[in-house]
Amino acid sequence: AGNVQFGQAEMAVNYYLPVTIGDDFKTNFRFAIEPTMVYPLSGQPVPYWERLNLGTLYNMKAYYQQDKVIGPRIEVVNGPFATSVDRIVVGGNRRLYGAGEYFIPLIPEANLRLVSFWESGTVLDDRESFELDKFKHDVGFGLRWQTPIAPFRFEWAWPLEKGRLGEQEFIFSVGN
Repeated sequence: AGNVQFGQAEMAVNYYLPVTIGDDFKTNFRFAIEPTMVYPLSGQPVPYWERLNLGTLYNMKAYYQQDKVIGPRIEVVNGPFATSVDRIVVGGNRRLYGAGEYFIPLIPEANLRLVSFWESGTVLDDRESFELDKFKHDVGFGLRWQTPIAPFRFEWAWPLEKGRLGEQEFIFSVGN
């Protein structure tokens, strides 16, 4: 342990588009794209815990639960005498994530904003080819409150599955 060598290349591109309505009401859009890849440096494979997936407090929020996390999976037998098999996420080596957000100030003096968002992403392994139908999508809204102590997020997200909204996920986080 401790002697595995690998590299990670990540890029984050954000574009902010301000929208001013009247003299005092200022909103904005944020568009982001984040390609990432991990790769071995010493001929050994990248450890599973360092491989890529999607479905966190900050990306693909509707896929936050362990059974929904986006990434390549393997089948694992539940024990030596088990008859059932679980599909666990082992992650991939390439990830592409994109998001669009629209912010509306609710109480500007308190740094409280309403946000609506759309997210899209996929995680691929070496053996997988890049195809648009492998992308997962979600939509949602929430409150983001920047306090002197820490930023707070209260967000609701729904996966888009075959053009329909899936089961809602509630996300609460404190900090970056």
